[in-house]
Amino acid sequence: CLDCGPRAWLAHEDGVVVSEGGAAIRDAAALLRSGRIIAARGVGGFHLACDATDDAAIRRLRERKHRDAKPFAVMVRTIADARTLGIVSSAEAKLLGGPERPIVLLVRSPVSPLARSVAPGLDHVGVMIAYSPLHHLLLEAAGRPLVMTSGNESEEPIAIGNDEALLRLRGIADLFLLHDREILSPVDDSVARVVYGAPVLLLRARGF
Repeated sequence: CLDCGPRAWLAHEDGVVVSEGGAAIRDAAALLRSGRIIAARGVGGFHLACDATDDAAIRRLRERKHRDAKPFAVMVRTIADARTLGIVSSAEAKLLGGPERPIVLLVRSPVSPLARSVAPGLDHVGVMIAYSPLHHLLLEAAGRPLVMTSGNESEEPIAIGNDEALLRLRGIADLFLLHDREILSPVDDSVARVVYGAPVLLLRARGF
């Protein structure tokens, strides 16, 4: 709502506001396209986001997050967008588009635009569909798939509060896309795959 929010803003690690509202989302998208890393507050905590087609940006995120080889999840706006990244069966489309919106492991498309460093050495990639208005707006403005990995350093809990993220994620994120819709309890993204036509949960979290 333009009158009562939630309100979004883009800030430096010291909390100084760069822009607000729609301008904040557009500015964050432009920064992502230029290879920067953004800490974006979501529904269950923060994500660390970067351009999923930019190998240098992904390698920089891996170095800062201390996550050398473990695959990153990728977020897109629609199932049609997911089909540009991986092979999507009817069962996988149903799982991707369900209300739980898990990360779904897909066989990587041979013509996928994703950088190899998203999931090095693997023939599958984890893809999820945007599940909040902020995600939809950011992806629409960015115009490309985004790495969306949990907002933490490896082996630490996910950050959920704005002040907490500014403290814990400085040095990893270049800027912070924040909002004032408070998160009461942290929750990571669920992970699933389809095996012989049936969904199998690999990580039971958000939505489940």
